[in-house]
Amino acid sequence: MSRIGSTGKAFFHTDVRIVDKHGADCEPGVPGEVLARGRRIMAGYWNRPAANAEAIIDGWLHTGDLAVQDADGFIYIQDRIKDMIISGGENVYPAEIEDVLLSHPGIADVAVVAMPSARWGESPLP
Repeated sequence: MSRIGSTGKAFFHTDVRIVDKHGADCEPGVPGEVLARGRRIMAGYWNRPAANAEAIIDGWLHTGDLAVQDADGFIYIQDRIKDMIISGGENVYPAEIEDVLLSHPGIADVAVVAMPSARWGESPLP
């Protein structure tokens, strides 16, 4: 079976989880942050204890990658969490907007970023 777009499954001696903003495991198909732990995961940032405390919690590396996992354990990276735009309480992923815009034959390249909005908090700006 083809897994187009998948980054695959966790490597041996490595555990991977997809979790929501509260740290609970996401069901297959539900987006969340990729967490990883194991012998092949970094031990920490050199001389950056504050960055280590933020990135490694209870032995899990918080990658900052937004992904979904299918029922068979294959992972599909969607975006970076810090790239997510929160507009009117909704999560807006720039990569999804970029994919739609790039499907138009008259658009060669695009980047979507957040801009401040008095009404929505943030709004996408292509």
